[in-house]
Amino acid sequence: MPFAIKLRTLALRRLLEPSVRKFLVTRMSRDEAGRTLEAVWRGYSESASAVPKGEGFGPTQVLHLAAITIALHQALTDSGRSDEAATQIVVDVGWVVYRKMGAVAWMLSRTAGKDQLQRMRAATQMFRRFPFSSPAYQWKEVAAEANVVAFDCVRCPAAQYFASRNRSALCVQTFCNLDFPLAKDWGAELERSGSIAGGAERCDFRWRHGAKHPT
Repeated sequence: MPFAIKLRTLALRRLLEPSVRKFLVTRMSRDEAGRTLEAVWRGYSESASAVPKGEGFGPTQVLHLAAITIALHQALTDSGRSDEAATQIVVDVGWVVYRKMGAVAWMLSRTAGKDQLQRMRAATQMFRRFPFSSPAYQWKEVAAEANVVAFDCVRCPAAQYFASRNRSALCVQTFCNLDFPLAKDWGAELERSGSIAGGAERCDFRWRHGAKHPT
């Protein structure tokens, strides 16, 4: 294994594994959780060298998370789980990670003031600066109602990567759909008619500010 891949694998493993292991032992024995994680890192290290380069630091990290997501799903199906059961575990694991990312953005959004709509606008802007940054991700601002933060994504490297591995459905169920519970954490409702991974030309994000707000 090339040294750069070994180093990246070690860094990602140290960052992600404690939280993922803690979750997995709620769904399986500790021994099986350990075997699953070993299979995940083995599968990821085998595919990491094929992850596209040159997309920028943040987007590249997202692509490696996509490779880990696929490796986790593969490890779970290899253990005898159905596609549906494996996907649900991957979704739940993804939410553990994504929710922490969202919590950081929401905390930092306090710099925008106390207004919840302005905080939501700031938090979504943070995500579009890192890790979903341009020019790898291409964003288009959209006019909307006063209580809606609206923009489209017209290029998504993660969707392209999942498609290259014939895993677009997994992308929709994990990377795409996790935006909906994230919106609720931010006191909003996300409205979306389609996603690139799901076959649409764009991912339309309409974060509608609600009456119930997080702290």
